Amino acid sequence: ISLTNGCDCSGFTMQIWAHFGKGLPHSSAAQAACTTSVSNPRPGDLFFYGSGSVGHVAMYIGGGQVIHAFAPLAAMFGYITSLRTLTSGRGTVTMEFDHYEELPSSKIDELINNRKFKF
Repeated sequence: ISLTNGCDCSGFTMQIWAHFGKGLPHSSAAQAACTTSVSNPRPGDLFFYGSGSVGHVAMYIGGGQVIHAFAPLAAMFGYITSLRTLTSGRGTVTMEFDHYEELPSSKIDELINNRKFKF
């Protein structure tokens, strides 16, 4: 898990907490299960989201704001394979579309220059 090369939401919160000497498991549902609910959140506290079950985690940074980590779809395919390997096939992943982002112009140029078919 890398904060600079990308990670999912629970990997993000896990790494931030690890920086401050606190351990967390690597899934939003597992993080929800090992933390306690508070009525007055402080910076660093976790907020959990989901419909029926926990599927996303964000970190409170104060002032009524939270920060999230989103993983690009391409990164999730390697993640799913790794998770299945590490858990002997028992690990599961739920993905939910969030948003599109504009592709940087350097990536657009790379895609155009490396296309397999020329028109």
